[in-house]
Amino acid sequence: MIIKKYLAIIVMFIFIGCEDSSSLDDSLVVWYKPSKATTWQWQLKDELNLTYNVDLYDIDLFDTDASTIDELHNRGKKVICYFSGGSYEDWRVDASYFSSDILGNDLDGWPGEKWLNIRAISKLAPIMKARLDLAKEKGCDGVEPDNMDGYTNDSCFGLTSSDQLKYNQ
Repeated sequence: MIIKKYLAIIVMFIFIGCEDSSSLDDSLVVWYKPSKATTWQWQLKDELNLTYNVDLYDIDLFDTDASTIDELHNRGKKVICYFSGGSYEDWRVDASYFSSDILGNDLDGWPGEKWLNIRAISKLAPIMKARLDLAKEKGCDGVEPDNMDGYTNDSCFGLTSSDQLKYNQ
């Protein structure tokens, strides 16, 4: 059940080939839609094992170079690129772009990671757009933005489900 729920979350965020979806007619958007039978490998750390007999890889956006994504494509695999869309990670190359006033409580069990004030969309949008642009530049077939549930956690910002929905959209 957890795997099906997780795959459904991935599918919700997969988008291919359009630079600015807000200006496009929905009938022109191309979406990758994995079937229920799609097999996948989710690997976010250590050396990436490219030998799994699966249809799709879910890998770290920052830790995977474009040549590895090209290699997976050459093997007939779809590639989803993971990044945190709702939290700050102090080890990421773009960590300096996050101002301290939008950093909240630590994520339990994740040293160096803090919840974001997702109400500060004007501050977060350029960072997240750059991440999406990087995913496109590297050839990712879609993205998996993680930690998109700050409203259900103790972020320190008192976020609501409406705040979360607005940010996610």
